[in-house]
Amino acid sequence: MGQVQFEEKLFLGAHPLEDEVIRSDAGAAGLDGAAFDAARRDPTLAESVKRSETLAPRVGADGTPTFFVTRYARPCSLSLL
Repeated sequence: MGQVQFEEKLFLGAHPLEDEVIRSDAGAAGLDGAAFDAARRDPTLAESVKRSETLAPRVGADGTPTFFVTRYARPCSLSLL
């Protein structure tokens, strides 16, 4: 287990995105708990996320992932199955 399994649990899960649940899912996926917590508290990372949230609607990115081809946003829905 690892990052991919954590992302699958996070995005495909039918549970609320609460701190305890996210931390539990990260641990169940085998991620390092201390490193995970440190990254979530990192102000540099928080600022990067805020910049992305501000930029996304301006450039037409309304989902993950979104690809850009010759200036046009191409949202992509990927099946994990």
